[in-house]
Amino acid sequence: MDQTALYQTLAKALIVTCPEGFEEARIDAELESDWSQKSYLCKINGEWSKGQSAPADTDFDVDDALHDLRDMMKQDGRPAWNRCSFSLKPDGTFTIDVAYPDEEASA
Repeated sequence: MDQTALYQTLAKALIVTCPEGFEEARIDAELESDWSQKSYLCKINGEWSKGQSAPADTDFDVDDALHDLRDMMKQDGRPAWNRCSFSLKPDGTFTIDVAYPDEEASA
């Protein structure tokens, strides 16, 4: 899967977990080689709150997409990032911020 398709997987998951009319949606994740921990967040009326739980198949797709993105972005001589924040606006624009072991997330 190419990077565009992986980003689309993340965006679709946020659309499923956030109610209509969200101002911004975000996945915050921490990854290791064999596990991940994720939070789905929605901003409505200027306030952040947890989104609905993602269906199991969607959640697995997000895991796969995040691990694939991390593998694609790996740079020689540097450890793979282990934390990220993927933010989506309703117009489809998005950002992804990553952090490496022993660094603060740059969100």
